[in-house]
Amino acid sequence: MATVPDPRARRGIRHPWTALLTAAAAAVPAGAASITAIGEWVADAPQRALALLGFRRDPLDRPDPPAPCHDHPSRPGRRGR
Repeated sequence: MATVPDPRARRGIRHPWTALLTAAAAAVPAGAASITAIGEWVADAPQRALALLGFRRDPLDRPDPPAPCHDHPSRPGRRGR
């Protein structure tokens, strides 16, 4: 992926080119059939997955929710944090 030339202008680049290509390559087999669907797949992906694809973490974004603990099940009617 790193050998594919980046056609974007330097101004306004927020994400590494290889991360965008890798995300598209991961989203298509998962069912994404358009640029919009790829964007939705990326928006729904957990931060850990995006980091593995090469995206930098957004400092203003919330961290992924912790995995549920089986020792302390959530109480009915209680909203998640």
